[in-house]
Amino acid sequence: GGLEVAQAVGADLLLCLAALAWGHSLLARLHLYHRSVSEEAIFSFSLGLLALSLLGSLLGAVGGLYGWIVWLCSLLVLITHWDHLEHFALSFRQGLRAKVLWDGSSAEVLALVAGVLGLLAVLGLCLAPVTFYDALSYHLASVQTAVLTGRAQPQTDNLFTWLPDLVQPF
Repeated sequence: GGLEVAQAVGADLLLCLAALAWGHSLLARLHLYHRSVSEEAIFSFSLGLLALSLLGSLLGAVGGLYGWIVWLCSLLVLITHWDHLEHFALSFRQGLRAKVLWDGSSAEVLALVAGVLGLLAVLGLCLAPVTFYDALSYHLASVQTAVLTGRAQPQTDNLFTWLPDLVQPF
């Protein structure tokens, strides 16, 4: 019902904030990118999603892929990288005061369009009902087994779980 949808949206929001904060921390630490705030946010979010994906793969490989561990790690990322989220809030507030939220350069417009289209595609894939036999029998079965056992490991009856580095479920 509505409560489950609200919980799922809240969980997604927390994961997105954790990805944004962790990604910006990586950008700042490695001195990779400093340009407009919108491009910085897109690159930070992408790097953060990569880091969270690698964390999920690592937890699955060592048998620690349980919900409470994932949420604990996500909250730890949010707490330790909160100042990076404040950076975006301050930049957004300064842009509002100056009435200039973005430069409007062609690179920035392209990055924003690509980011929005990517998010819409992911949203569409997430909301589509799972009815295809391959998805139900192979892909989701490996994720369900990983969640139940806390370990991402190959299954004898599922060829897709033997793909490189066991990252296929993620």
